[in-house]
Amino acid sequence: GINAEYGGFSNLTTSHLYHTITIILTNMTDNSVEAVFQRIDTNSDGKVGKGELIEALKRKHVPEDKIPAFIAKLYSKFGVDETHEVTLDEFKGYFEKAKTDPEFAEVFKHLGL
Repeated sequence: GINAEYGGFSNLTTSHLYHTITIILTNMTDNSVEAVFQRIDTNSDGKVGKGELIEALKRKHVPEDKIPAFIAKLYSKFGVDETHEVTLDEFKGYFEKAKTDPEFAEVFKHLGL
């Protein structure tokens, strides 16, 4: 899967990466988006907070020194501040945007899609 390719992430061209991510996102079902949300929502409260997002990125082997900037980018793309907890419906909405926005698609790649 994509996670196995993470080690070679820096060697991929941006356009190749976006193309790969777009194919994966397009083929995902509503159920698989929900499954990703549930994996991130480790306390099962139906919302994903900043701490849970950080832990999800660590599980995906995103280098720790890159996480703060990535989280800032993520919340910027979500259009909310970092205290906001994302609901499943919001997450699904962001996923729909990711299908047509390469930067958004990159965000979702790191969350485990």
